[in-house]
Amino acid sequence: MFGWYGHAHGPGWILLSLLSAVLWITLVFVVVSLVKSNRQGKWTDDRGGSDTGSRSITSPAQSILQERLARGEIDEEDYRRLSAVLREN
Repeated sequence: MFGWYGHAHGPGWILLSLLSAVLWITLVFVVVSLVKSNRQGKWTDDRGGSDTGSRSITSPAQSILQERLARGEIDEEDYRRLSAVLREN
């Protein structure tokens, strides 16, 4: 039978609520995924921020070289020589 104002009783409202929730969750997931994929793979500056154009761009290889210098694995002369090699490529 029909309820108030001619609306039918039954589990239909539960199904519509679940589908609406799935739609919103999917939409949020897609937006977050797009934002994350847009940020991944970008070069970072030496402070770890995103590339703004005015700061020096540091490649992953250059970052590793800086870490090795900081740990004392290479000296400053080796660092400069290897940095020059990286800039040439």
